[in-house]
Amino acid sequence: MQTQGKETSQTKNSQLDAAIAASQTYLLSTQNPDGYWWAELESNVTMTAEVVLLHKIWGSDRTRPLHRAESYLRSQQRDHGGWELYYGDGGRTEHNR
Repeated sequence: MQTQGKETSQTKNSQLDAAIAASQTYLLSTQNPDGYWWAELESNVTMTAEVVLLHKIWGSDRTRPLHRAESYLRSQQRDHGGWELYYGDGGRTEHNR
């Protein structure tokens, strides 16, 4: 029995080592020759909503032109009243399907 458990552990370690090596190989293959990585950053409305919330909490919303953020948030609202949590999800949850 002990041998079987040891073999299972060794197999898992081997699989983990292979997964780490594959991940490292992929990351290094996408690295810019100058040493950095670049990708387009996409975000959903959560980031904008959090900034608006922080300005409300800090009381700085009275001195900030947040009307543009409001317009952006409203423009991203879906017909069912929600927003997308990630690009292309349609903003649908299990509750509004």
